[in-house]
Amino acid sequence: MMVDGVLRSVPFAGLPLGAIYFALLEWSRAAELTCDRASAIVCGDPLVVCRTLMRIAGGPVSDLNLDVFVAQSAQYEGEPVAYSRYCRLFDEIRSSHPYPVRRVGELMAWVDAGELDRIWSGNFVRKGEEPPPSAEFEAAFEHYRGRFMTIVDRASDGVSSVLDRLTSWLNSEGDGADD
Repeated sequence: MMVDGVLRSVPFAGLPLGAIYFALLEWSRAAELTCDRASAIVCGDPLVVCRTLMRIAGGPVSDLNLDVFVAQSAQYEGEPVAYSRYCRLFDEIRSSHPYPVRRVGELMAWVDAGELDRIWSGNFVRKGEEPPPSAEFEAAFEHYRGRFMTIVDRASDGVSSVLDRLTSWLNSEGDGADD
């Protein structure tokens, strides 16, 4: 990827350029999730969108099970193994689109939060009723702050877990050396 080369070749510029790159990547991924939501609104059934994303992920396999795929998508974010989360993160960063299983999870979380029903019932912002830009900025700031804090918390939990395992292993090695 061209950005990787730039980030490696200019070490001091790498941090701000990396931040800009990841912000744009996040925006691009969010745009795809917005398209999934718009598709669910237009189709009238979010499961049609989920089925399409399942086909993108699984290809032309005849016996794909939508219920299992939706269940897998719900478990995707809650992966308990830190190493698996880190590996998945690095794979996702290098891919051009968010994984379909993640997109289904995000779509179903949006539906479960009642947002689709709210829009179908006509409860949405209309032209001329937009909040001021400062309120939009505050909402975006709080959203990304919350996401960042979740990432930091999950990362620290993963590091703590690894350190606990390492300490346990070192203690067990020390106990065995006395025998």
